[in-house]
Amino acid sequence: MNYAWDANGQNYSDGFKSIEECVENAKGFGCKVGDVIYVGEAKKVPIKGVDLSNECTVI
Repeated sequence: MNYAWDANGQNYSDGFKSIEECVENAKGFGCKVGDVIYVGEAKKVPIKGVDLSNECTVI
């Protein structure tokens, strides 16, 4: 599996093989005891683009 993490829910770092790797990477970016990080499984999706001009339409 491929995991990703982020501290604010907007800019995920991915490519980790375990949740433990995510935690160690987060520590390297300054996260410490008491901080909250978001961890999830990273999956490739078949989206080629998103048109934001009107509605959020997948291209």
